Amino acid sequence: MYAGATGLTYLTVHRRRPGLTIGAPAPVERSGGEAACLLHRVCVECGRLAPETDARYCGPCGTALPEH
Repeated sequence: MYAGATGLTYLTVHRRRPGLTIGAPAPVERSGGEAACLLHRVCVECGRLAPETDARYCGPCGTALPEH
């Protein structure tokens, strides 16, 4: 490393790595999980999300949840 009147100069050394390539992403294996849309679990009255996947009523306010 050298710092002088003209600025700072430095040299770094790294291990050579293969070049980057552009291509299709690797396929993602999906198994189980929840549906992306949770609107059927959101209460229309208070806006809370029911934690149970099979809930029919909102726990805090008792309003019936939308059917899916």
